[in-house]
Parts: sequence; structure tokens; C-alpha cells
Amino acid sequence: MAVASQWVARIIAAGALMVLPGLAGDWVDSVLGTSLFALCGFGVGIAGSLCYLVAVTKNPAAASEARRQMNGPVEPDSAEQPELESPDGGSPSERNEDKA
Repeated sequence: MAVASQWVARIIAAGALMVLPGLAGDWVDSVLGTSLFALCGFGVGIAGSLCYLVAVTKNPAAASEARRQMNGPVEPDSAEQPELESPDGGSPSERNEDKA
């Protein structure tokens, strides 16, 4: 659940980063009576949010930490691994016992 809330926060931050510069530009346009700053603000916001999303998703340490939190520590368990048969029909442990 914690991993999901972290991703929700990242997505909300990306959305705010995309929209807020455009809204600020729209406010500047209304004060100055122009129509250029809103367009520039939305352009900067989209570029900034894309850079932010790429940086967040490309961080392998954060991704592996999120998987570890979600799945727990991974410990090898030899009991779950099936024993392979040799071509002569016996298992490797049976062959070792025959040699002794």
C-alpha cells in the first residue's frame, strides 16, 4: 500500500508541475494584457513534467526498493527446487550415494 501511495504522490506532483506554470502564465497574461505567457508556461510545464517522470521512473534503486517493500526479502529456498534426473534415470543424489 505504501508503494502505491508513493506513486500516487509522484503522479500528482507531475500533474501540478505540468499545469501550474501555465496557470501562472495565464495570470501574467491577464495582468499585462498579452497572450504569450500562458502558452510558454504550459510548454515549460509539459517539458518539466516529462523530465520529472523520466527521472522518477529511470531510478533503478527506487524501483528495486519498491519491489523489495512490496514482495519482502528474497531468500533462496532449495526445498522448492526440483531435483533433476540424470540421463540414466537416477537423481544426482542417488549417484553420489552409489559412489560412496
